Amino acid sequence: MTVPETLETEYGRLLRKAGLSRDELSDLSSTLDIGDRLEDFISAHGSQGLDLSGLADPVRQMRDHPFLAGASQGVLRCVLTNIEASATVCNLRIPYPLYAGEFPTYEINGCIVPARNGALILINSGLIFLLHHISDILASFAISNVPRSGNAWPNVGVDRNSQELTTLCLGNALLAYLSFDLKERPARPRVPGFFQWVVSRLVWQETVHFVLAHEVAHAIRGHLEVPQASPQQEFEADETGLFLVRRQPIRPEGLDSELVKLIEHARFAAPFFFFSFCTLVDHVLAVPVVRCVYEMQSRQEYLPVSYRYARAEKAGATHPPASGRLEAIQRLIGDCGTKLPLALAYFSAMSKLEADTVKLVQTWCERVLNEARTSQD
Repeated sequence: MTVPETLETEYGRLLRKAGLSRDELSDLSSTLDIGDRLEDFISAHGSQGLDLSGLADPVRQMRDHPFLAGASQGVLRCVLTNIEASATVCNLRIPYPLYAGEFPTYEINGCIVPARNGALILINSGLIFLLHHISDILASFAISNVPRSGNAWPNVGVDRNSQELTTLCLGNALLAYLSFDLKERPARPRVPGFFQWVVSRLVWQETVHFVLAHEVAHAIRGHLEVPQASPQQEFEADETGLFLVRRQPIRPEGLDSELVKLIEHARFAAPFFFFSFCTLVDHVLAVPVVRCVYEMQSRQEYLPVSYRYARAEKAGATHPPASGRLEAIQRLIGDCGTKLPLALAYFSAMSKLEADTVKLVQTWCERVLNEARTSQD
């Protein structure tokens, strides 16, 4: 389906309203881990005789840009194209052209917005960054670098991070979101082994696929034509989005069978990971002192009315609680037990870490409020 120029124009208009030109976003946009991988490679192997001096500063600028949090515009377009192809194969009609783009705001969600001659799918920078960051944290805690094959992958001398360190990393990431709109980036978590790094990237990638497929499903289901949004629409979009993702072919063809199997497992892990994380955020924001700190922060006011969804404010009104959506996903894919080990590892890790993480964030927020009161006295 050809994308009308008006959709790109509308996307650019929203970016300019946010203070960022589409060209600037496109120039800077790249996956978050490029800079990290470059620095890791240089520190481990040196420059290998290559002149990388001119590359370090642009990479650092890219990673630390105040708006950009890691999504690649090209990746989003590619994913959308694949989802549209999957819908065609499944005889699911997308009623109008779609355009997908990263949006420089730090709410951890995405949305589909009606526009002239189609609709815009906007995936927030905050969502992309936190999914990437939290996936690293969970993989480093829940996944061993000695897979069932018995062949250990390279590591830094530690197979997994401890529960204490993992809780600290989770709390640090959430505090950066709650208190600083992610403009103060949390420290990058240490990933002990290469297998964990691979698993984390695959789960992150498939989670982005699921989120985008969910938004496409709203178009397929005709939800944009309904005047009032409802929790039922979200359940329907989750179901159709999962259907689309499960039927996407794994590309490129000819991949190693073990890697294909790992991608399949990551595909099933994606919705478990996403809704487990959203449930954690819901529970953290349910603590009064945390909610108070969150509401102290200035939020963007330039977003379209249909786009201004913050999870805790409208849960139950237009969006069901994340825990309910997680239960629905579990019922939908409960017949795929052989492909669920990775999904259950992520889910179990989040369940095990949740209580201590909520308590840690609460303690930090109490300190923030006390310091704010002291400075006013």
